[in-house]
Amino acid sequence: MWPLLLAACINAPAARTPLHERLAPMETSQIEAATRSCLESVGWHVDPIPGEVGGTNAVSAFKKDDRTQVLIYGPDMNPRITGGPDYADPFWSCLEQATKPGAHPPAPKGDAP
Repeated sequence: MWPLLLAACINAPAARTPLHERLAPMETSQIEAATRSCLESVGWHVDPIPGEVGGTNAVSAFKKDDRTQVLIYGPDMNPRITGGPDYADPFWSCLEQATKPGAHPPAPKGDAP
């Protein structure tokens, strides 16, 4: 069982290069803002009230019949985020782009001019 659990953590998008390295030096509030923006921009409805699970920041969202929760850890944890949508969800590629140096988080759907 432990090798399977370890393999799942190693293959998680937030544990892979380059996202892993981009998240490491970021402030927790920056990661939360990028997470919220990316979830919204790819069609998730994000709970506006911040959550906490065991002392960890939690961003909850839903889409049709699906629910997800992204847990955001402090800088002393590795990886910085766990949970979230399926690995194939566009959220992950959005987060990778939004965390590039100098990038701006995407606007939520419906907020475009």
